[in-house]
Formats: sequence, C-alpha cells, structure tokens
Amino acid sequence: MRVALLFLVLGCGRADFAELRDGSLVRDGSLDAGPDAAAQVMCSPTTPFGMPVQVAGVNDPVAYDSTFVPTHDELTAYFYSNRTNSDYDIYRATRPDLTAAWTVTHVDELASTAVEKEPSLSPDGTILAFTSSRVPNVGSDDLWYATYDGTKFTVVGPIAAFNTAATDYHPLFQDASDQFWFTSNVAGNFSIYHASHTGASFGAATLESELDLAGTDSGAAAPSSDGLAIYFRSDRPGGLGDYDIYVARRSSVAEPFGSASPVTEVSSASLDTPNWISPDGCRLYLSSSRDDASNIYIATKPLP
Repeated sequence: MRVALLFLVLGCGRADFAELRDGSLVRDGSLDAGPDAAAQVMCSPTTPFGMPVQVAGVNDPVAYDSTFVPTHDELTAYFYSNRTNSDYDIYRATRPDLTAAWTVTHVDELASTAVEKEPSLSPDGTILAFTSSRVPNVGSDDLWYATYDGTKFTVVGPIAAFNTAATDYHPLFQDASDQFWFTSNVAGNFSIYHASHTGASFGAATLESELDLAGTDSGAAAPSSDGLAIYFRSDRPGGLGDYDIYVARRSSVAEPFGSASPVTEVSSASLDTPNWISPDGCRLYLSSSRDDASNIYIATKPLP
C-alpha cells in the first residue's frame, strides 16, 4: 500500500535490420528517420536483456562515471563524473544520430566547489534536477534544480519540498510523464518516492512502500515511460552481491507495483544501478563498478 508523505517545504518496409554501435538493432531504413528512430528499435519484450556493454565515447578509463540519463530521442544525455577533479561534476553527452558514438562536454554553469551528480532533464527540456552537497543544504545530499533556456542552465536552488536532514538523492523525471522520482533514507533505510510536477512546481511526495523490503535499501528508480514497470537497485537477499538491479511491474498506474524480481542478466557481484529504460523497453542504461570504479553500460533486448 502506498503511503502519502508531505515533506517540509512498426512500420512497414523491408524486414532487414542494422546493428548500432551500442549493440541495438533497428529496422533497416529507420536510421535516417529523425528523432523517432529510437522508437523503431525491434525487440522481444519478454526476453532477457543481452550482456551489458560500455557505452561508446562516454567512459573515462580512470574516472567514476555514473547515472547516464538520455532524452527521449537518445541523442542527448546527462551524467556525472570526477574525470577533471576530485569532486563530481555534471557532463552532457551528445551524438548526431543513433549510429554515432557519444561526445562528452562539461556543463560549466552547473559546477561548484561542492558535489553535483545524478542529473535528470525534464521531458520538456526546461528543468534539470540534480543532487548536490552545495550550500545551503539540510542533509549530506540534497535535491537541487536548474532552469534551461536551450543554451544555458541557471541554477535556481534546492527543491525544498523534498529535502530533509537525511540523504535525498537520485532524482529522475519520468519520460513522457509528469512524475518525478527520488530516493531518501529519511525513514531509515533508503526508499523510493515520487511526486507529480508541473515544471519546478512539485506535489506531495508518495512513498512506494511496496518496493521496500524490511532492513534493506531500495533506490535509484528508473520507471518506464508508461509507468507500468520500474527498475531500481537494492541490496536485498538473493542478489549477486552489493546492489543489484530489480524490476517490478503493474497493469495500471492506479495500482501498486507487484513483487520485485532480480534482473540477473544485467547485475553483477559489484554495485549495479539502473539509469534509464528506453520508451520501447528495449534498452536499459546502467552504471556499474564491475570493471573499475564505475562505468556506464547499455543492455539491449534481442530481436524476437
């Protein structure tokens, strides 16, 4: 049962397919179809993901790279890294089309002497939520936001309605939705919360208590565009080690999620975190420390 909490403040054509650099498969002819080409990826939704592979052009060989969240068309993404200094900063990755490797740039206007991490851009592209330890803060990590005019970000301040004296982090705007998700340990162990939003105006936070398991952590929610599936990480018993990736499903957004199942094919004995699931459910972006401190990966479901 959910507990409401108020915080303080395919198309026609040839049946040929082309393989992308990240391992995805698309119907031949869709590569030049513009931003909607990502939606034409064909996969079998009931089959497991393939082995995660590192996302081309994104990872620094010695840095901590994590929380890669693309836009709906998968041509722009934001993530965080400590590749240029000891603190975490936010970076933008772009590519001209789905076949190209990503190019990474530092987002200068979001940087400070504190930590900035876990960025997520709103579906309309006007608000970026992120986690920061900058002042003012009321906990070790707080949720912040910046506005975006299409050229430059302007940091506005904390998302005061959701910040507590505990750790509040992993904000995520659900794709094609008015739902906003985050993680907090204000009630003890880490749990997943969500709220509706209009721009930077947020409603009351709701605890997704059905995703909790007593004495363990649940967090880093990555919901599907339709809200019927949610990927998250947890250290509950039965995993492969550290935090593993789980998924829970429901038949309607008016219902609670069902029991969570481990997504073993994308998990490892190291820290594994889901970042974003594509609108068609075929590609899961994730962060993992399986190869070094942390890298960004993509796992793709195969053709039927």
